[in-house]
Amino acid sequence: NKGQKILSSNIFQDQKKKSEIFLDIAIPQLQNMRKTIDELQMMALLIDPNGYVLSLSGNQQTLKRAKHINFIEGVKWTEAAVGTNAIGTALQIEEAIMISGTEHYSVASHSWSCAAAPIHNDDGKLIGVLDFSCAIEFSHPYMLGMVTSIAHAIERECSIRVHQNELHLIHRF
Repeated sequence: NKGQKILSSNIFQDQKKKSEIFLDIAIPQLQNMRKTIDELQMMALLIDPNGYVLSLSGNQQTLKRAKHINFIEGVKWTEAAVGTNAIGTALQIEEAIMISGTEHYSVASHSWSCAAAPIHNDDGKLIGVLDFSCAIEFSHPYMLGMVTSIAHAIERECSIRVHQNELHLIHRF
C-alpha cells in the first residue's frame, strides 16, 4: 500500500498550525543535523499525533524515492492507513521502534528502513513523532538511537519553552 489519504493544501496548513510549537522546536533541531542526515542517505519526518506527515527533509535521492509511495507531506502514515510501519507503531505504543524491510506490512515499504520515536509534552501528552527513514541498503541499527536521542532533545526544548513562558508570566505580575 502506498499512502492514500493526503490532506488538501488548506487542511494541511491547519494541521501544521495545530502543531506550531512542536514544529518550531523540532525543525531547527533537524536543521542542525542536515549534513549528517544527507550523508546517511536518510530523510527526517515530523508527524502529528493523528499520523499526518507535517514536515519532511533530507537526502534528495531518498525524498524522490519516497514520492513513489506517496511518503510525502500531508499523507496519513498510520497502521490503519498503510499497515505496520515505524511511525504508526510509535503512535500506537508511544515508544521508539525500528522497522525494516519485510517487517513493514505494505509491500511498497519493503525496501525501506524506518526508526521512529514519540515526542511528549511536559504533561506526558503525545505531541508528535520523529522518524528517520532510508532505503534498506543504507539502514543501520544506530538509526534507533539517533531518533530517540533527537526526540528527547525536542522534548527537553519543549519543556524549557513551557517553563520560560511560565516565568515570563510570573514576572509580568
